[in-house]
Amino acid sequence: MNHPKRNFDVGVSTSGLREQYLNKEIFLKALPGLTDQEMLEVWRMWVAQGIPWAFREVPLSFEIMRTWLAGRLNVLPIEINLSGSARVGFSLSPKQLGKDFTAESDLDLFVVSASLFEKVEIDFHAWQKAVEAGRRLQGVYEAKNLQLILPDTLKRGFANVDYIPFDFDTSRVQGATWRIKALINSTANLQRFRKLSIRVYRDWSAVTVQARISLQKVRNQVHKT
Repeated sequence: MNHPKRNFDVGVSTSGLREQYLNKEIFLKALPGLTDQEMLEVWRMWVAQGIPWAFREVPLSFEIMRTWLAGRLNVLPIEINLSGSARVGFSLSPKQLGKDFTAESDLDLFVVSASLFEKVEIDFHAWQKAVEAGRRLQGVYEAKNLQLILPDTLKRGFANVDYIPFDFDTSRVQGATWRIKALINSTANLQRFRKLSIRVYRDWSAVTVQARISLQKVRNQVHKT
């Protein structure tokens, strides 16, 4: 039986999260005691939206970049987002938890678009058929991406487009990533980064599931320390 909610009070452990950007010390200290729902509430508030840390000096540059990329991918600018340390200022990856965003960090873009995701799926199946037919491909690829990784992630509603060789239409997404890096390097007051990647999600449900899985791993890791 669900009890009626009496108010919208914030829990004691997260009551200190009041700044524009996620406070690393407060969040990591609170994380072991947070429920999945509380973790996702923090994620939606500070990670899934807002001005990305990497663009904090010139916020509109992020929007200009989204507009430019949206035109090339035939999606809406609002469907393009950013994750990782470039979003909040520090890594939420279990392997690099808490590491600050620097020029050696990556810029992890993602697109939430059913139509683009469908095109990625079509390209993946075309790639499978090309390999089965013994067709010679110009693009370089790893067999594990074709046989294991992409079949699994596509079922879960997402795909890293740089895994697909550039022989297929999805290569325009990869081409855009190279151009973005050059454009950012030519933009004043933007923090530099190591490399850029783009992941495509089918919908926000798929994004949320991956966010929950990632945060659960981080919470488990913090529990052990």
